[in-house]
Amino acid sequence: LKKGVMGKIKSAIEEFCAIGTLNRALGIIGVTAEIAEHQLKRCRISKPTFEYVNGIKCQGYIFDRRDIKVELLFVASIFSPWIGLDLLFDELDKNSFEHIIIHLVGELPNELLIRAGNYDNIIIHGMLPLKQIYKLAEQSWLGITSFGFFRKNMKTACTLKARDYLCKGLPVVGGYEEAGLPNGFPYYRKMKCDINEIVSYAKEMKLIKKTDVYEISMQHIGKSRILNNLFKQLKRSSSNEDFKF
Repeated sequence: LKKGVMGKIKSAIEEFCAIGTLNRALGIIGVTAEIAEHQLKRCRISKPTFEYVNGIKCQGYIFDRRDIKVELLFVASIFSPWIGLDLLFDELDKNSFEHIIIHLVGELPNELLIRAGNYDNIIIHGMLPLKQIYKLAEQSWLGITSFGFFRKNMKTACTLKARDYLCKGLPVVGGYEEAGLPNGFPYYRKMKCDINEIVSYAKEMKLIKKTDVYEISMQHIGKSRILNNLFKQLKRSSSNEDFKF
């Protein structure tokens, strides 16, 4: 999504270097199947693809300090267009929600920073150390991840942010399919950016212990388990004479 001359130059360099690299590779490992298939289409030769979703090592110190008021946590290093914070602001423009608080953690571009000042229930924290983010997680009811991946023509993603939330016992909402989680996984819900649906899901999840969210999530997001799964995929493919490692 980079614009201007530098964006075009970087795109041209990537296009030139990537094709040569991909065609020399024995296989393609993607953080999602969608990304791996996209890279495969750029190759001249068919080759095996593997999915290696993001995983996390987590120290399960879960503290639940949720209060009566619904508190939502929205973290990003930079609130880029594909994060979709503007979509959430559009929702707040249409609704009056005095009974919720939304914590924004990360760097906001000027236009979003100015707009955030229009809402009484938005708290802008800026960049925070990890310990302070965890403190906010303790009082939050759920975590919000990206709603704007469609701006990158992506339907599936595998964000570390979602895994960080789950690691701290927070259910997650987002606007894309979250790779690495099974169908029907109860603590990630794909939805359009609708503040009513988000709040409704938060209230539903208030009945669930944060320790339960953590324990069930770790069965799918644990780094060791995911790495072992990739190793098994590679072992199975190594029986193919064209793919030896």
